[in-house]
Amino acid sequence: MIFESIRMSWENIITNKLRSFLTMLGIVIGVASVIALITIVQGATNSITEQISGLGVNKITVNALGTPFKQGLTDEDINKVGELDNIVGISPTVSGRMSVVYDNVVMDDLTIQGKNDVYFKNDPDSIVTGRGINSLDLENKNQVAIIGSNIVDELFYGIEPVGKDVLVNGTTYKVIGTLASSS
Repeated sequence: MIFESIRMSWENIITNKLRSFLTMLGIVIGVASVIALITIVQGATNSITEQISGLGVNKITVNALGTPFKQGLTDEDINKVGELDNIVGISPTVSGRMSVVYDNVVMDDLTIQGKNDVYFKNDPDSIVTGRGINSLDLENKNQVAIIGSNIVDELFYGIEPVGKDVLVNGTTYKVIGTLASSS
């Protein structure tokens, strides 16, 4: 009985070659389409997951701008946040616009940010040369700076900036590292 069914199927395939070819072609195109769709969706999912991970899925940013009555967060506010469950570290940031001077060359109206050691522990890839700020710098109140790639290009073209002194708004800072380009 089974051999008879196989023989009849084979005869139908041989007799109706065009129909058999079109059926096989439809199956091949259908399977290829499903595989291509799964591959595209998986690639898009991986790309989005990678981009979100790059933003820092384990980080939260609180932006507390000052008002005429209060200047942003106080040390007490920051300490209270640090006491919350599951907080590993806090990296407050202070920013402003100032000028930077090296070897009598001035760059005006640059964004200057103040960060602590926690920031550089959690983002070690941001440093290209030198080192990040560490706890000893904070304890000793060292006047140190990590400069961005645009400052390196403008003020230190062709020379290594690590170890050099820069003047930021009238205060001398020793360059201890350079940041990766943000582009």
